[in-house]
Amino acid sequence: MRDSVTISLTTLPDRVALLEQALDSVYHQADAINVYLDGHTEIPSFLDREKITYQTREQGGSWGARGKFYWARNVKGYHVTIDDDIVYPSDYVSKLIDGIERHQRQAIVGVLGHRFREPIKSFYNSRTTYTLRMPIPADVLVHSVGSGTMAYHSDTITFDIDQDFPKKNMEDLYVGVMAKRAGVPIYVIARPPRWLYPLPVTGYSIYGEWQKQQDDRVQTEILRTESPWPVLPPIPHVVHRAIQQFYLNEMARQKK
Repeated sequence: MRDSVTISLTTLPDRVALLEQALDSVYHQADAINVYLDGHTEIPSFLDREKITYQTREQGGSWGARGKFYWARNVKGYHVTIDDDIVYPSDYVSKLIDGIERHQRQAIVGVLGHRFREPIKSFYNSRTTYTLRMPIPADVLVHSVGSGTMAYHSDTITFDIDQDFPKKNMEDLYVGVMAKRAGVPIYVIARPPRWLYPLPVTGYSIYGEWQKQQDDRVQTEILRTESPWPVLPPIPHVVHRAIQQFYLNEMARQKK
């Protein structure tokens, strides 16, 4: 008997159609699913399913994307946090659990991750990102993880939305901070290219807002406050070579 699997996410009102696709892709992979409805005036009818629990902003306050951690303090077993704009493959949860167990339940795992470069000059510009598109043939240590693609076991680390996420829409960074303080490593797990399928978003997105504002001063200050960040081992050659070949193939494809 394996431990239970809980999936949690936050969603916005203009993403109802995306939310349904994301939920359909993971519903059969979880024992329980938590959905934080941030700003909805109506409850989507497709949430009336056996495994799903939902919370509205009016009931729980406005948490932004960090709402996916609204239930985290009470989750036992495997906790998988996802986004509402990704279609997840049918083996998604099992691969993440394999990664957790591969590291003896001593690590957080994910698909999208970042390595920070000292000295910290900018949150967005002082990091190397391992994106959803990249092929990663071996697990890679990172400093932070995209919280829409992460998983951990409650024996390893716990999160409290009131204490650990003081500002909204910075949950990826705060997960990295809490993992660093707790001495818990984070790994981007091995996977094929384009393993996750992002859905097109026409409304608000955190990264889209930064692209418009070009202002990451708050995140940068948090990073600097937590410096120095651990020096991580070099990227395995097999990973570097796979990523390099991937982008060479992309460039060749675009020229055709």
